[in-house]
Amino acid sequence: MKIKRIVGGNLESNTYVIYQKGGANCFVIDPGYNAEAIAGIIIEEGLFTLGIILTHCHADHTGAAKKLKDRFGCKVYIHREDMDRVCDIADVSLEDGHVFDLDGEEIRVIHTPGHTHGGICLYSERSKLAFTGDTLFNVDLGRTDLEGGDEERLTNTCVQIIDKWPNDITVYPGHGDSCNMKFVRRNNEEFKAAIKPDIKMIALDLDGTTLTTNKEITDRTADALSSAMKKGIQIVIATGRTYSSIPDKVLNIRGMEYIITGNGAAVTRLKDGKIIYSNFIDAYAMENMTQIFKRERSMLELFTGGRAYIERSLLESLEQKNFRKTHIEYIRETRIAKENIIEFMIENKSRIENINLLFENQEDRARMRGVMEAVNDVTVTTSFDHNIEIGGKTTSKGDAVRFLSGRLGMKRENVMVFGDGHNDMKMFEFAGFPVAVENAKPELKEVAKFVTASNIEDGVAKAIERFVL
Repeated sequence: MKIKRIVGGNLESNTYVIYQKGGANCFVIDPGYNAEAIAGIIIEEGLFTLGIILTHCHADHTGAAKKLKDRFGCKVYIHREDMDRVCDIADVSLEDGHVFDLDGEEIRVIHTPGHTHGGICLYSERSKLAFTGDTLFNVDLGRTDLEGGDEERLTNTCVQIIDKWPNDITVYPGHGDSCNMKFVRRNNEEFKAAIKPDIKMIALDLDGTTLTTNKEITDRTADALSSAMKKGIQIVIATGRTYSSIPDKVLNIRGMEYIITGNGAAVTRLKDGKIIYSNFIDAYAMENMTQIFKRERSMLELFTGGRAYIERSLLESLEQKNFRKTHIEYIRETRIAKENIIEFMIENKSRIENINLLFENQEDRARMRGVMEAVNDVTVTTSFDHNIEIGGKTTSKGDAVRFLSGRLGMKRENVMVFGDGHNDMKMFEFAGFPVAVENAKPELKEVAKFVTASNIEDGVAKAIERFVL
């Protein structure tokens, strides 16, 4: 690909005319100024203008677009989220993944919001280059203090997209000189800060996230957690489990100080076993639910005092239920049998941390979820496809993580969290750097800042190694 660069205006904005050697066509990228100079290059090279592509909506990148459009009769393209700012100029709204054909070479549109809502980069795999507009420069990033700017989205762009580009990709920015990604990684301090945030706490969901399908923590994951703690980072388990059901191999990782259990019902200080924060189910709500459980004959487990309880008759009949073998084994290993779980619930109604309802089919589960969501002063969530988890009115992993990070003098941007299920959502919404494993629910991936490998592929370890160690 041949590239002609024209610099114009007080801000020294870059315009690019791109075409193939011996080709008949061209695209113009970001014509901010000097319409006559741009037109002169097109005419001198004898090119047909296929279109004008705007990487974003700011005037120093769009100012000459209308003159060139009128002169050459071509269309102007911009991302859908910036279209309203230049609707008098632009003709076609772009989406992520759109491909332009330049005489046989594909130029792909990558939505890279942050500097503006609709900022894009134009990427050519064949020529190993990217036109980055005001998203990425050689030694800094685009501003986020202008209209449409969003620092969090720009950080996400750097982490999820740009950091995946190989070192030999040449970057052609909207201002300043070009460079390759190797130069960016060595010299662009803002980019380096974006892809390696200031993490001081890591909160980890267990099942489906940190633990494998066999409920084990791999040596690589344990080593990554230990290495992070040696750097002074707080490692905190944030699980729906009770304290007593945490695997020994997890508890034995040296350096951990706190653990969040019951989906945020309790925060325990490990050195003395003291609960420093609790958010249990209201006793009056417990009375209402007791009547429901009696009527529905629900299969339920109670979490209280850091332990999990189940009715003996249910425990003894698990093999006849439609549950996975691994889950049956987990229940048998971690639950304490009670002859009458409802009576036990009534006796302990003021100190119930969490209630776990089990279901053999999705129809019953969906119906019962509707019933429980109608109960006042409780939260309803889930971490598995066969259960419903009930907590207090404001109980969540997010509230517990917020409490603990505040107690330790940390800001939300210092907190990295990992999860896979619906009960991790509040934690994701609070944390500055939420990470979903590949096997996570789609809704969680949508709000994650990064998606790592699955729980059976050391996803937690890989993300910690990349962003923390």
